[in-house]
Amino acid sequence: MKTIGKLLQRDFKRLIKAPAALIVVIVLIILPSLYTWFNVAGFWNPYEHTGNMRVCIVNEDAGAQSDLTGSLNMGDEIVDELSQNTQLGWAFTDRDEALEEVRSGKAYAAFIIPSDFSADTLTLLTGDFQQPTLQYYVNEKSGGVSTKVTDSGASSLDQTINDSFVSVVSETIATKFDEAIQCSDNKISATQNDVVAKLTDVQSSMESVESTVSQLKDAASTASTKAQDAKGSLQQAKDTIKTLQGELETSSQLLTSTQAALNPFALSLMDTFDESSALASQAVAQANDSVGKVSSSITSAEAGVSGVVDQANALIELNESVVAGLNTFAQTLPEGAEKDALFQSIESLKAQNESLRTVTQGVESSYPSISQAADDIAQASEKTTSALQDSLNAHGEYRKVLVEETFPALNSTATNLANSVSDLSKAAGSQAILVDKGIAELDQLSAALDQTAQTLSDTAGLFNDLAGDFDSVKTDIAALGISSTLEQLVGEDEIDPQKVSDFMFSPAKIDTVSLYSVNSYGSAMAPLFMNLTLWIGVFMLLVILRQEVDREGIPNLTARQSYLGRLLFLAVFAGLQAVVCCTGNLILGVEVSSAALFYATSIIASLTYLCIQYNLSVLLQHVGKGLCVVLIFVQIPGATGLYPIEMTPEFFQIIYPLFPFTYGINALRETIAGFYGLQWLQCVGMLVLFLGVFLIVGLLLRPYFVNLNRMVASRIKESDLINGEEAELPARRYRSSLLFEAIAHQQEFRAAIVERFNEFKHRYEKGKRFAIALAILVPVLFTLFMILIGAEKVVILTGWLVWLVLVILFALVVEFIGDRLEHEVSLSSYSEQELQEIYGARILGSSKKRGDK
Repeated sequence: MKTIGKLLQRDFKRLIKAPAALIVVIVLIILPSLYTWFNVAGFWNPYEHTGNMRVCIVNEDAGAQSDLTGSLNMGDEIVDELSQNTQLGWAFTDRDEALEEVRSGKAYAAFIIPSDFSADTLTLLTGDFQQPTLQYYVNEKSGGVSTKVTDSGASSLDQTINDSFVSVVSETIATKFDEAIQCSDNKISATQNDVVAKLTDVQSSMESVESTVSQLKDAASTASTKAQDAKGSLQQAKDTIKTLQGELETSSQLLTSTQAALNPFALSLMDTFDESSALASQAVAQANDSVGKVSSSITSAEAGVSGVVDQANALIELNESVVAGLNTFAQTLPEGAEKDALFQSIESLKAQNESLRTVTQGVESSYPSISQAADDIAQASEKTTSALQDSLNAHGEYRKVLVEETFPALNSTATNLANSVSDLSKAAGSQAILVDKGIAELDQLSAALDQTAQTLSDTAGLFNDLAGDFDSVKTDIAALGISSTLEQLVGEDEIDPQKVSDFMFSPAKIDTVSLYSVNSYGSAMAPLFMNLTLWIGVFMLLVILRQEVDREGIPNLTARQSYLGRLLFLAVFAGLQAVVCCTGNLILGVEVSSAALFYATSIIASLTYLCIQYNLSVLLQHVGKGLCVVLIFVQIPGATGLYPIEMTPEFFQIIYPLFPFTYGINALRETIAGFYGLQWLQCVGMLVLFLGVFLIVGLLLRPYFVNLNRMVASRIKESDLINGEEAELPARRYRSSLLFEAIAHQQEFRAAIVERFNEFKHRYEKGKRFAIALAILVPVLFTLFMILIGAEKVVILTGWLVWLVLVILFALVVEFIGDRLEHEVSLSSYSEQELQEIYGARILGSSKKRGDK
């Protein structure tokens, strides 16, 4: 940050020392705001002056006659109404003059009332209706807004005609209705008493019927309740039977399985007894044989062990003599590692010899134990043989009892029990069927009773409603003679046709309540104009002021430091542009809810637009500036600045959340018209998010775009047609891996790199022609395809724009590859010593940079 501070200090000193440059910067701060100020002032309240727009009215209506309305001339009625209307500048002329004024542009529109207009209007009352038609001429060349204003005048005229006709017809009908009421007034009084008496008799009969229906309803409800109770009892019995039946079936299955398994079990058990007897006898014989073998083995082992002990004692004596000889030899050796190693070996032999002596002594002491073990084994074998013989005798007696008594009794009992359980289960199944039938019949009875009770209940309700209606009718008839409800409309004794006519002319009044009101149309449009000003103001800064930073006085300036330093330098002017714009709007009379937030929002929006455009302009240079222009074009219709987003094509409704203008405009609207919830914070938060993302992306990518920027700057300079900046960037360096390869394999490297460069040049010309062909052909095919599928025009335009950007980026990549290859080819012109010097300087530079860190 210290280096960035030095850079800012140097640039501001330069600006102060150059009065001409300072004046340019001041103009750049103020000039963009003129756009907002002129538009806000010019559109302050344009709809107050629509009365100055000349619209011609031609009345050729001949009038018409009707039995209901009498003489009627709708044309004269329209002229009388428009004479008092100031919505537009109405001018009453003849046909030729009106058409000439519209063609010449003196009048914006003309309305001609034809001669049969009244006659066609009265056909509505005769059954042979003919649509009355006005002739409307409009000069659309005068502008889109003026056409919309005159269209609103046409709507107003249409409403005037409808109101006039309805008023005349209503007044006539009211007069006729008043006469009919006066004629029938006496008949109504005579009939009234007779109708009331008959209604009273009918009402008494209905009360008797209603009582009978209520009693039937109660009886049906009681019967339904009893049927449900009986159903519950049967359901419990059914559940008990099902449980019993399941348990009986389980018992039957168990008895059947037991009986089926009894005979195989008996046979298996007898076989097991026989096998066990045979095995026991065999075991006795094998045990006696094994005891004899063990005794013989023990005797042989005693002899073998004695021989082993004698050999071990002889080995021990031999080892002792070897150790004594080695010890004598070791004494004669000089001091050193070999003597120490020999002594260690002698000590190891001594330890092994002592271990062998201990084992030998243990074996000699075990002779008595082995002999005693042989005697114990012989005695145990005799006892085991005796016990096995007793067990075989008891085994035979038990087998005889099972075969002759136990198994036949079990088989008979299981058979009888299984038969009894099966009979009982069949009886329970029959009872369950009877219970299900009873439950079904009770359900049918209960449903019928419920339906009957509901029908009676509905009938009782109908009688109640009918009785209430009779009461209302009696009351209305009784009050008809004394009612004053119509007096508000007809006066004390008769209908007032004029009041009826006025009411039908305007039956309802709209009470408008304005939320978040602004003091003028210009104030409402200020957020859009301000965002355009801030975007264009930043763009002017980037066009006039340099983005490249020279290193005068700051030799070790990195690409990231220069990027951030120049961004902060421009941010000061962008913030001042926002302050100037806000101040001018307040002077013009734009009312705001919070002046502080009004200024803060404008400054944040301006800095956000600066980060976006600076990022594109620095990384992509002229292409980036072109994208800045494209973004302003797209954001004007797509950021809800002029019209609600719902009125725009679906394409803009999808992408408008991606525009920073959307949040800049809405945030300023909050500060001008009033705040709702957290909407202002949400919009400002999105602006800050845009700012942060583009700032981080710029800082990360700037070092990687250095060579690309240098290449673009050199190509622009070679053209001598386009204004461009010199690339104030660190000296272009060769990659370390490339230098190492050039030093290690100089001849092969030169041949390979030249071959790659020549191959690229050969493909470059063909690829360029192919790219140009694709750049033209793809938009044409894309347009035809979009037209065939019925896509919106804005989608087609966006497709063209995206393809144009892709072509430009492709061209940049190809040019960058060629520039890099050309730079690598230049490495082949260096001698081996020069290459080593370059590589050494690279190593020293990297070491110094690490030391600085």
